Amino acid sequence: VEALACGAPVIGSDSGATPELLEPLEKISGKPLLFKSGCHESLSQALAPYVEGEQSLPDRKICRSYVKNRFTWRGPVEAHERIYMRSFKLHDSL
Repeated sequence: VEALACGAPVIGSDSGATPELLEPLEKISGKPLLFKSGCHESLSQALAPYVEGEQSLPDRKICRSYVKNRFTWRGPVEAHERIYMRSFKLHDSL
């Protein structure tokens, strides 16, 4: 996320939360960004179009905008507010 926030395009393996992060950006940019985890052939195939100049990486502005619009403080703050409000209501009912 930090690299994308700085406008640096990234690729990643299809393990952990990486697909959750990169699949939406793949759709926005139209660029393949994921490779099969633990498979050096898959990594090589994923990098080849970029290294050989057949494909350009996602534009820096697209990467930055993606993070700016998707990863904000609003969501976590609102989630915490809901938890606190439920806790206060529970406390008041005791």
